[in-house]
Amino acid sequence: MVPGIGAAIISGTVVYGGLSKALDVGRRQAKERARVQDDRKVQQVIRSMQQTIIVLMERVQDLQAKAADAEANRDAIRVLNERITALKQLIERRKFELGDT
Repeated sequence: MVPGIGAAIISGTVVYGGLSKALDVGRRQAKERARVQDDRKVQQVIRSMQQTIIVLMERVQDLQAKAADAEANRDAIRVLNERITALKQLIERRKFELGDT
């Protein structure tokens, strides 16, 4: 009788283990699929964020180049204004010297 009970316990355990794997009692496969899907979504978000960062870095570089150009233009305009002022003063001085005031 004891060997029969032991055999029943062992066979019951084997049947339970086999059925639980076959029927996915703990929903392990569904959980694993959900985890894999979540991992894919996270990877897509990371890739998207990396692309956004790259685009923003390129935009910052463009803006820095434009700012440098604007600064150079500002300096050129300042130099031109100084030259115009000097020429106006020179013209006024020549007019004064010639007596055309």
